[in-house]
Amino acid sequence: MSWSVLERYAPRLIAWGLGLALAYGALEQGGFYANQFQKMSILLVLVVIGRALMWRRSVPRSLAIACAGLGLLAVWALARASIEGSWLDGGPIAGASASLAVAVLGVTALEREDRELLVHLVLIVGVLVSLSTWAGVAWHYEPWAIPSQSLWRGASTITYANATAAYLFAPMLLAVERFIRTRRLAYLVVLLVLTVGWTATLSRAAGLSLLVAAVFSAARLRDRRVVLSLWPLVPAVAVAAIGLIPSLSEGADAEPLLAVLSLLGGIGLVVVLARARMSIAVAVVGLVTIGALAPAAASGVLGDTVAKIQQTRVEGRSSDRADLNAVTWDQFVQRPEIGVGPGKIDFNYVNHAGQSVRAEFTHNEYLQVATELGLPGLVMVLVAITALGALSFRAPDPRALTVVGGQVVLTSFVLHAGLDFLWHVPVVGLTTVVSSLILVTQSGYFRPLPFSTT
Repeated sequence: MSWSVLERYAPRLIAWGLGLALAYGALEQGGFYANQFQKMSILLVLVVIGRALMWRRSVPRSLAIACAGLGLLAVWALARASIEGSWLDGGPIAGASASLAVAVLGVTALEREDRELLVHLVLIVGVLVSLSTWAGVAWHYEPWAIPSQSLWRGASTITYANATAAYLFAPMLLAVERFIRTRRLAYLVVLLVLTVGWTATLSRAAGLSLLVAAVFSAARLRDRRVVLSLWPLVPAVAVAAIGLIPSLSEGADAEPLLAVLSLLGGIGLVVVLARARMSIAVAVVGLVTIGALAPAAASGVLGDTVAKIQQTRVEGRSSDRADLNAVTWDQFVQRPEIGVGPGKIDFNYVNHAGQSVRAEFTHNEYLQVATELGLPGLVMVLVAITALGALSFRAPDPRALTVVGGQVVLTSFVLHAGLDFLWHVPVVGLTTVVSSLILVTQSGYFRPLPFSTT
């Protein structure tokens, strides 16, 4: 078999390697534990092999800089861990950095049809994750949903609500782009299911990220009218999600039948609204909304659940996270030049209530990286993020829908990482980076690979 034949099939090998790694991670707790991440890494070897076969395929300069920053971060983490006692302590950071670099290089070698394959794999897995989030709340099934502050919050197969919300944001934007570009109703239904799962996480950080992303989109998007075609999604999501309300309260019984009927009603509604005339659509929305609200109100928990959501998810403050930030900051200022070393932050402390606490993460990835690896480590992270974001500004039309969509995916993840330990859940970062690059570099805004290095 000639080299040219191997090179011809290499992009498909890369697409399947990335898709399977992302699928396994999403369905196995995000690849959070070492043994799970090792299996993800084995699947990413397919990407390495495929990219090696395409070694002549060039990489955009900004992405080369991003990969260099990630590589330096991996080396620095291992070096700092060795100095502090064992290089193995730097393994999680080094592995996560290396996997992101592999994903970046892999996407740059994909042809158009391979990108389509990868997009559909991400969407399929995203729907499965979203449905597990919804089902976890509807059936009170742990660990797909976790009781927190008197509410059942969807945690999905990833088993962490905030990470699930961050993960789902990427396939949501892919579905938005696909629907607006193709007008295929199936993508709107997929977007509905993804949004319902995202809503069931009750993640404040994700909500803030979405708000900022929406403002960013409004400022950057050249033709804002294109998003108006998404209007049927708003009432349909309301109808689909409202059936979860009786099941949200921790003290209430699960109401799976109501949740199922509500979801099916939302799917039916979005199909009708996408095809109906405006006058008919308004009447349908009114009737379906009343029909969906009636059972929830009759269950007697509607008002109580809404009050709990307002009290804990809207008005509530996270004093525990403020404590964690303060504890981590105190250790950062002691050794800002080189950090305390990977995994060496002392998370044993007395919280604001005078209780002894043992934690594992800061819930602010930038502060945790700076504390563990010092300012050099933080600079490497920021260089990688900036270089990834810079690619979109080289597009012929930086304000086009796909380019802005890619920017929004990356921006929301960057913001959310300042509020949660998302980088410790590998599948979230990998899915975000892959989705962002696919959106930015498709639909004619870049020529088919090979890319120019200028």
